[in-house]
Parts: sequence; C-alpha cells; structure tokens
Amino acid sequence: MDDVHIFEYNLGLKLYLKLILLKVVNRAFNNYDENITLEDEFNKIKQGGRLLENKNVYTKILKNNNEYKKLFYAQTTSTIGDWFSTIALLTFVYGITGSPFMVSLTLISKGVPQLLFSPLAGVFVDRMNRKKILIITDLIRAIIVLGFLFADNFIYLVFIVNALMALCSTLFNPARQSVIPKMVSKEELPVANSLSSSMQAISAIIGSSIGGLVLGFLSPNIAFALNSMAFFISALIIKFTEIPQTEIKQQSTKKINYSRDIVDGYKFMRFTDHYFSYLWF
Repeated sequence: MDDVHIFEYNLGLKLYLKLILLKVVNRAFNNYDENITLEDEFNKIKQGGRLLENKNVYTKILKNNNEYKKLFYAQTTSTIGDWFSTIALLTFVYGITGSPFMVSLTLISKGVPQLLFSPLAGVFVDRMNRKKILIITDLIRAIIVLGFLFADNFIYLVFIVNALMALCSTLFNPARQSVIPKMVSKEELPVANSLSSSMQAISAIIGSSIGGLVLGFLSPNIAFALNSMAFFISALIIKFTEIPQTEIKQQSTKKINYSRDIVDGYKFMRFTDHYFSYLWF
C-alpha cells in the first residue's frame, strides 16, 4: 500500500468514526442532515488526497524540509514519552490505591483542565512567541513530571502534577500546530498536517505499548524519569529549530480584550454546524 492509499485510508477511517459521532451528537439536538453519507464525504476526501499522489510524499517533506523535520522529531519524542508515562501512572495509581475510582480521577485531572483552559490558551498563544512557548512548556513538564516520584506517600500529588501537565499541553499543542504553516510551503501544508496528526496517533500507540511492556520488568518510576528525559530532548531539538516568527497581535492600535476574544471563540463553536463532532478529530 503506497503513501497516498495509506493517507486516504486513515482519513476514511477518521471520517467513518466522525460521521458516527456526528449522528449521535447532532440527533440529540435534532440538527442532523440525513443526506450526509459516508460515500459522499469520502469521495471529497479522496479528491483532495489525490493531490498528494507524489511518490513518498511523507519521506520527501522530512528529507527536504530540515526545520519541519526537527519539529516533527520533537513532537514524536515528547508524545511517545508522555504516553509511556501515562500507562505507568495509571498502573502506579491502581497499584497504590487498588481503586478504579482513583484511576478515573487520574484521567479526569488531566481532561478537565484541558477542557476548561483550551479557549484561554488559544488567546494567549496568539500573542506570544510560539517557539518560547514550545520550549518553556517542554521544560516545565520535564521538571514537574518528576513529582510523580514522590506520590507514594501522598497520592493526591498525582492529580496536582497531572493537572499542571495538562495545562502545559494546552499551550504546547496549539503553539506547535500554528507554526507548521510558517515552516512549510502551501503545497506541503496538507502533507505536513497529515503527517503530524498521523504521528501523534502512532506515537500514542507506540508509547502505550512500550510502556506496558516495560512495566512488566521495571518500576513506574523508570517511566517517569524517561518521560522527563523525553521532554528535555524535545525542548533541546526545538531550541535548535528555526521557527519563523508569526505575527503577534499588539496593543498599539487598540486595547487587547481577552474576554472578547474568548467569547468570540465560543460563539464560533456555538454557531458552526457540527463543530463539536469534528472537534474530537
């Protein structure tokens, strides 16, 4: 199977899941268009996918665009380390407490901060140096993830560290995604976005799998230390990556109104058809 067929297959699978979710969510609000079919939507995707019918499109962009390649490797390193640590953390919490409820709280402590602060993060990222955000959030995560090493006697430290890690991720992810269009050409952008999204999922699978295997022989503390190392490596790679400075909104022309920007974002979500269905993908 060549790169284009893999590309179309991945999009088709995501689209199939998206349409299932779209039906469930929007039927609840009596807002679903029954005329939307998987075949129609997938044909549109395939038409776009055929624009990428160049041999080895993924390897080509990594070979020819050195700065994007560095960012890609930094993302891969930190994502694998993060999921490696996540599996170790869940195992650690259950091993200490023996409570499925505490495991659930561990997941909640990561999900809720991301849900609440993602709109704020987008406004903040728009007005800051993206490269600095990427480096600083990686370094912060590299340090605070070591807090898990001291959670044996104070299990609630897990929730605190997990929430702080999630807050850093809400800044890191939009900053990383927003610099990609500045690092690649207009023709390369669909490939770069597809490659980044695919590797995000693949890295999660690899990190989870390796984490599960390693935990059979080593302690969770080893995983936490390795995750810290992965964040340091990611920050180091980004430091030596040339990231074009994006235009930052300034206060010179008019006063910055953060609350207005956040409200505008919520209005966009509220009045954009099927937004919450697409959000998961």
